[in-house]
Amino acid sequence: MGDYSRVTWTFLLHHKTQIMPTLSSFFTKIATQFDTKIKSIRTDNGSEFLSLSCHNLLQNLGILHHKTCIYTPQQNGVVERKHRYLLQVARVLMFQSGLPRTFWADSILIATHIINKLPKLNWKTPYELLYNKPPTYDNLKAFGCLCFASNTDPHKSKFDPRAIKCIFIRYVQGQKGYKVYDPDNNVSFVSRDVVFHETAFPYLTFEQLMPQSVSLPTPIPNTDTLSILDPTPIVPTHSGPHQPSSLTDIPRDRPQRQKKPPAWLNDFHCHSTSSLPPVKLKSDGTMDHYKALLVAKGYNQIEDIDYVDRFSLVAKAVTTNDGLLALLVYVDDILITSSTESQIMDVKRFLDMAFTIKDMGRAQYFLGLEFYNSPAGLTVSQHKYTRDIIRDVGLASCKPAKTPLPLGVKFSAHTTPLEDPGPYRRLVGRLLYLSFTRPDIAFGARQLSQYVHQLGQEHMDATLHLVRYLTSGPKQGLFLSTLQLASSHCLL
Repeated sequence: MGDYSRVTWTFLLHHKTQIMPTLSSFFTKIATQFDTKIKSIRTDNGSEFLSLSCHNLLQNLGILHHKTCIYTPQQNGVVERKHRYLLQVARVLMFQSGLPRTFWADSILIATHIINKLPKLNWKTPYELLYNKPPTYDNLKAFGCLCFASNTDPHKSKFDPRAIKCIFIRYVQGQKGYKVYDPDNNVSFVSRDVVFHETAFPYLTFEQLMPQSVSLPTPIPNTDTLSILDPTPIVPTHSGPHQPSSLTDIPRDRPQRQKKPPAWLNDFHCHSTSSLPPVKLKSDGTMDHYKALLVAKGYNQIEDIDYVDRFSLVAKAVTTNDGLLALLVYVDDILITSSTESQIMDVKRFLDMAFTIKDMGRAQYFLGLEFYNSPAGLTVSQHKYTRDIIRDVGLASCKPAKTPLPLGVKFSAHTTPLEDPGPYRRLVGRLLYLSFTRPDIAFGARQLSQYVHQLGQEHMDATLHLVRYLTSGPKQGLFLSTLQLASSHCLL
């Protein structure tokens, strides 16, 4: 496996003694195909890697050999995790197809082929990082599905079948074809002309068949696959909206008209998208539940071209005669507040009839705000958010400051600018959001926000001083009392 691209190569060996010829051939292939040389490898302490032949091979090629310590697989954790990933995908393929364990090697090779085409955290596939072009997906077929390969027997008569009922088991390197298995004759062979029925799996029992609707996959642009030549594209033939009662019920030649997307879809363009954090956290920092969200970057749209009318939902106060009712919507989270509990229940029932909702009860944590209810009143703080700021800046063990800003500090816009203003701007933005529940830092945060375009080291030092002030009381917040005060006092 390549350390940078994470491309995986899998070789099937009958015995460990075959590893030296395989390594030598692999090193030559890398040098020839990619015009580069392998500089170092990392392995465990297997006897095949500690042999004299392996040592001589690596020494002659000038390749450094890094070995992990005994019983320390975490030193080669990337490869160990990839082994687990390969087995997980291979098991899924075996269970889904119902094939016996004698086909385990084919499932491993197909799992490697699929994983190399799956995007990683940077939304690029290992194949794309290695070949500098996106992979193709048009030749992907369901492992273990029913297929009919062209009968190429030169001695077949006019009334012999023109296709052989087979099982798809593998892609083939260096050939434009698929490797299929003939269960009647117990042989496997490579065929170029194959018609697939990807919803029929002959090795699955009747109890394992689950009725499900089948839809044609969306066409994907064509490119070359990883070390495998693409076979001639063949339109897949589906058996219908449910599993057939027997294999003979499936027609071998059934023309199917391709459905084209409507022309008006060409007017829509995706500017860009970004994924939100997949985990929703509680106020103490622990995981609440998983979620999957994808949002479009609408700010890249051009006015009068991509949109005409504009409207954004904002939280605002509205005068009503029957009490106050406010809804704050943030993506898929809704915060409801009202002067009466009956209004809240009515809104919940109305929303639940429109679409299924999950009632989380009284608000405890919402967008970094923590709520604590008591008979005396409501406390709103940003304890976790404050601790995150202190931890990210690295001032968790510092000496607390007594004031939000240094005494007598005077800022100037005429100063030597910082090389990277990004950390300062992000920190000031977080402090401004924290000032919602910390009015004691509101003045200092707003003062620092005036210099986000002309900032120097003195501004950064003052910002860190404000973070040091937060360490003296990260749990502080606002307390909203249920008691009606007779008078108000303002302290200057």
